[in-house]
Amino acid sequence: MPIDDHVYVGASRKHKVKTYGTLVPSYITLHYTMGGTVSSSVTHLNKKGYGYNVIIDRNGDICQTAPFNRIVRHAGASNWRGWNNLNSFSIGICFANYGPCYLKNGVYKNAYGSTMDADDVVAGDHYNGKGEYQGIYWERFTDEQLQSALDVTEAVVQSYQIRDVVRHDDVSIARKVDTGPALDLAPFHDLIDDRSGEKIYKFKVVVAAGDTLSLRKSYSGTSPRIGSFNNGQEVYVHSYAYRKYNKKWIRSKWCAVSRNGFDRVGFVSSSYLQPVGNFV
Repeated sequence: MPIDDHVYVGASRKHKVKTYGTLVPSYITLHYTMGGTVSSSVTHLNKKGYGYNVIIDRNGDICQTAPFNRIVRHAGASNWRGWNNLNSFSIGICFANYGPCYLKNGVYKNAYGSTMDADDVVAGDHYNGKGEYQGIYWERFTDEQLQSALDVTEAVVQSYQIRDVVRHDDVSIARKVDTGPALDLAPFHDLIDDRSGEKIYKFKVVVAAGDTLSLRKSYSGTSPRIGSFNNGQEVYVHSYAYRKYNKKWIRSKWCAVSRNGFDRVGFVSSSYLQPVGNFV
């Protein structure tokens, strides 16, 4: 389906959320509601002043709650490849989904204590490495949802200059865990013809002679060491994790990195990184 006047043709406009100005999108950020029905999620969002441009129900129904050229508050404190505040340059697409689930006495339950069918959950460790989200379960995204999300994403990519598709937990590390390991991001990346523009925000490792920079599983010096970088090696910084300070989320020194600009390998302390070249 095409996009007409910044709205996906065929989407329901039954629900709306508050918007905050004109959006010229460069990215798509994927989320889940951590809730039940689309209606209940929109009610909660409007109470908080938050929102998404699109919410996709479990049966694949697409609800457009704000046009694609309008800013909604979906990402909060966020950063990606040197830019801050993804609300101001990304479209928010959200799945109706409970997120984390837990196996208790042989029964799967979501965070609200409601029972989940075994076929509707999938085991997975969260890729940000936080202990409480390791060895748990996640609500499975339905085939209908995934197809609708891919259809909307493809239409957006064809209509706007979209650089890439990211997850909320890529850009708000330590704050958020959506979409989590139940979502395969590869089919969304396949919709971007050329992602080479994302090979930016490069740094060089600077440590004492003979030392190495530890690569950690998560955003902490006490997290398991899963590798290392030698002095002078180059890495790409994807995003910085957050930490709470005086009741506010601020950027920490820990950042998610890759060797090739795309495939994230873990976390390092940015205290030992030096910028390479000029950032776009």
